[in-house]
Amino acid sequence: MNYKKTKFKIIFLTIIFFGLFGLAKSSQAAGELSVANVFRITHPAYTITNIWQGNGFGGPWNKDNTRILIYENSASNPQYPGVTGRGFVWGNLDTLKNLGGGEDYQGSLTDYQNNTHALPDNFAIAPLWSVFPGEESIIYALNTDTKYLVKYNVNTSASTNIASYDCTSPCSGQSLTNPQISGWTANNTLIVQFGGTASWSAGWEINVSTGAKTYWSNRPSSCSANGWYWPHAKSVHGDRSPDKLYILLDASQTGGASDNDYVHSNCWPDPYSSPSEYQFSISPLADTLDGPHWNYSNDWLIIGNLNTYSGSNAPTAPYVATWGEDQVYFDRNAHTYTYNKFLTYDTAGYWMQQSSYSCAISSDCDSHYPFSYCYKSKCTQDMNYHGLPKDSLRKDGKQLMFMSTGGVYSIDDYNYNNTYTPYGAIGMFLADLSSASQPDTTPPTAPTGLSVM
Repeated sequence: MNYKKTKFKIIFLTIIFFGLFGLAKSSQAAGELSVANVFRITHPAYTITNIWQGNGFGGPWNKDNTRILIYENSASNPQYPGVTGRGFVWGNLDTLKNLGGGEDYQGSLTDYQNNTHALPDNFAIAPLWSVFPGEESIIYALNTDTKYLVKYNVNTSASTNIASYDCTSPCSGQSLTNPQISGWTANNTLIVQFGGTASWSAGWEINVSTGAKTYWSNRPSSCSANGWYWPHAKSVHGDRSPDKLYILLDASQTGGASDNDYVHSNCWPDPYSSPSEYQFSISPLADTLDGPHWNYSNDWLIIGNLNTYSGSNAPTAPYVATWGEDQVYFDRNAHTYTYNKFLTYDTAGYWMQQSSYSCAISSDCDSHYPFSYCYKSKCTQDMNYHGLPKDSLRKDGKQLMFMSTGGVYSIDDYNYNNTYTPYGAIGMFLADLSSASQPDTTPPTAPTGLSVM
């Protein structure tokens, strides 16, 4: 079944990797996802970045899924002179879907601007919706001017200080290089780290109701009592199962699931090392998977699929790619993977712009910004990085957010060479999902020995 244009397609294809490839089906199997509708919810004047993709926050949706956060970056669009991104904005989800009207945006720029509301520009990346009943309009954010965690009401614009995240003691030399909310703990307290979500970064655990805070000198190991308690340090290449028994490392050739069962002392020695315990081994897709989300079902996760792109042989000129989304089942007994490709779409492809500067290692490129790393002996920069699938799966499994140019070249492609037309901004798209049956969403059992507030 196709949408009204071929750039978005719903596909029912299951691939079981026992050495076979391309096992097609004619109907939806139990538990498999299907796509009902696709909407572009941001106006083409704005270039959008999925700030939430690389963090275990649960995405940009609020608690009752009626509102959504969007990050408009500052890139200008030659097609809309004078329009620049406002940073973080929020809007009513149904209103934005109605304005968009479908995969090709229908609403006016004025209507979009009037129905998206900017957050204060001194909020650090990334503000986070409340998890508490009755706080559907509340965002928690870091005010970088005052160095306070604040409670912000999007209805009234009222901001209330919760606790200072500044630290002179007992921080042991840790500085606020990149303060970031790392997510909610199992006890619904917030973790604020001083240097992003890195394992070495110290931070505070803050009770948002009382303002009480506890200092942590670093992020605990994932397969430990405190690691179970903490939010997972999700990256763009890994995630953790909802029951916390498996950790997913790197959606790539040596990636896959590894044991993370602290309760039964069944831990892969280093879940962030390569290779993982149960590798994907899914050539030819092995080098082309990105951005997994394992936040809803214990049975399966979502991975963006770059299809024709290979990280070991990246293109060095603009192109329009066909990317997609795979639902990946993990058999916990056989340790095998089954794939259901449920959506494909066209977008400006990720490519490497090479400079004339020669290099042997990336440090040779330090003085040649933005060509900041070495690729094939040339100082190089990423192009269209934020146009990668960069998806987020809603916690109820009913909606997927992904990024796309809508089947045309990007603004960066056009600025590189104005022969790359038609072109457009990277936008935020939503796919409404359905499933034929309810998957396993059993919550984890808490281990003993937690160090909690």
